[in-house]
Amino acid sequence: KYLPALVDAYNAQDVAFNIPMRMLNIVAYLPYFSRFLLTTAKTSICKTQARRMATVSSIPPDPTHLVEMCQFLSTLLALQGTSSVSEEDKQALLPKMHEWNRKYQRQQITHCLKQLEDDPETTLMAEGLKLHCQKSLNECGFDGCENSGISKLLQCSRTCTSISCCDRDHQKISWPFHKATCFPAVF
Repeated sequence: KYLPALVDAYNAQDVAFNIPMRMLNIVAYLPYFSRFLLTTAKTSICKTQARRMATVSSIPPDPTHLVEMCQFLSTLLALQGTSSVSEEDKQALLPKMHEWNRKYQRQQITHCLKQLEDDPETTLMAEGLKLHCQKSLNECGFDGCENSGISKLLQCSRTCTSISCCDRDHQKISWPFHKATCFPAVF
């Protein structure tokens, strides 16, 4: 119930760096967030963040804010794809990204810039990040399970939907580890 409200708060903003963006950036790598992006409730968060960054009139006074914005956009680009950003926004954002990259030389800025430029090596790394973020949605959540690629996985019986297992035994064994992060997905 909190993630949809947080996304609504994010959408209500009109600046690239804001508190809801920072909170989303913290949870962006979690399976729960990946699951949310796959639902019909998803929004074009990536498109929105890219547009906000493309239209920013000045560099944030604190470089860590810029780094955090780029990290968030980079994660979204990995999860939602670079095609979610309009060509117009991309063309407006690229010169700014080059300037920020020259000025601050931070890994997050460079990585985000290369993603927007469709750099092949960075694209492969982004695909790896996406696979990692969605791993518990697509593979058995039991540590050490060798039954990968099973088409019919059982989602958590507590309806959190952020972990799946190949059978009931693996669900039962995984429960003590999963219990601390289990809560119903409300979206």
